[in-house]
Amino acid sequence: MKPLRKNPTLLPCAAALTLLTGLYSAPSLAAVFSDFTAGPEGWVIASIPDNGPYRTPDFLSPVDHTLLGGPSGPYISAADPDSVTFWFDAPAKFLGNQSATYGQSISFDIRHVPGEGTPWVDADVALMSPVMVLVADAGANPVPNVWTSYSISLTESSGWRIGGLDGPIPTQSQFEAVLESLVVFRIRGEFTAGSETTSLDNVAFGSVPEPAETVLLGAIAMGGFAVWRRLRPLRD
Repeated sequence: MKPLRKNPTLLPCAAALTLLTGLYSAPSLAAVFSDFTAGPEGWVIASIPDNGPYRTPDFLSPVDHTLLGGPSGPYISAADPDSVTFWFDAPAKFLGNQSATYGQSISFDIRHVPGEGTPWVDADVALMSPVMVLVADAGANPVPNVWTSYSISLTESSGWRIGGLDGPIPTQSQFEAVLESLVVFRIRGEFTAGSETTSLDNVAFGSVPEPAETVLLGAIAMGGFAVWRRLRPLRD
């Protein structure tokens, strides 16, 4: 076996790889995530009076779980159970102290299959502490019969209101207090004043990997490959 020889081109390559590695921090994973691979995961349907109040549901009902057809395969769904607005209520793993998610985001995928009736507009997301309810409009109603992705920032300046969509904007301290003592997280399923079926998938409460992080990880991989190629001839 020949001894290793110094290669003057290896040092800049290794230095670049070290720099990239130092700049890179592991991609941010969702603080809590449901892709329904293991089943409904404790999600239920909550029936809430139209346009609130958003606190105590009239009653709760189960969701349906389907293995194929969602953006990631499995998903949950529900047919409109009654004459009021129905919501998907999150299980306990999404609740409690979520203060670390401030400034991050909530994201989810919705598919709405309308029946008879007219379009219905209400808040899309509700967060609740023991003393305050925050609601937000996440955007236009989903396009019928296809999966639509939504994302909303967990900051007071991102369309959140206290008590209802016509309520006041929360302060930062109020928003953080709700996240610190979260007792309800729900996503609207009712988009028609009539019959319908709505499906839900890929619910993330917290950060998801940013495109820039993905690019940086790719650069680190390329740098590692370059170092390996430089080392290889020296071992022949």
